[in-house]
Amino acid sequence: MEKMFRGVQGVTFKRGHLDEPEPPATLHEPDDMLIVAPPCHPWEPVKVPEEAVSRVYCLICGEPFAT
Repeated sequence: MEKMFRGVQGVTFKRGHLDEPEPPATLHEPDDMLIVAPPCHPWEPVKVPEEAVSRVYCLICGEPFAT
C-alpha cells in the first residue's frame, strides 16, 4: 500500500495496527406486535400492532390478507 500512494499529493500512509472498533450495543425490540405470515409469501412475515383492525398487506406482492 505504501508504494501505491508514494508520490501522490495530499495522501499520506501511516504504518501501524488499527484498533478494533467497539462492538455495537445489542438491539432491543419490544414484544408489542404480532407476527403474521401472509399465505402468498409465508417466508416474509409482517409485524402488526396487537390492536390492529385494518387490513394487512404482503410486503412482496401487496396482496391483502386478514389477521
